[in-house]
Amino acid sequence: MKPPDQIVVIGEPDAVFGFSLLGLPGVAVADSQAARTAIQKASRQPEVALILVSETWADLIRESEQEKLAGGGPLIIPIPSSQPVGAERGLRAEIQRLLGISLKD
Repeated sequence: MKPPDQIVVIGEPDAVFGFSLLGLPGVAVADSQAARTAIQKASRQPEVALILVSETWADLIRESEQEKLAGGGPLIIPIPSSQPVGAERGLRAEIQRLLGISLKD
């Protein structure tokens, strides 16, 4: 059996177009339901090793979904969106979200 070797991009049309210029296939999505469907579909394809997801839709990937995929599914990596997502949250809020701890002044 051949190991997975394909990269798929899921995100805004601009991101998908940009990566397509590099030869990477992608799925342009406009809402969270389309993004979730595209992520699930790409995750089930045995040839996919890496899924690049725009930050806008990265929150759809919960720990439970990552744990399911950890058993041999593709690695899912957020990529910057054309609209600031993480920057609006602020560093403290992002640390609290990721680690579950609160930083005090």
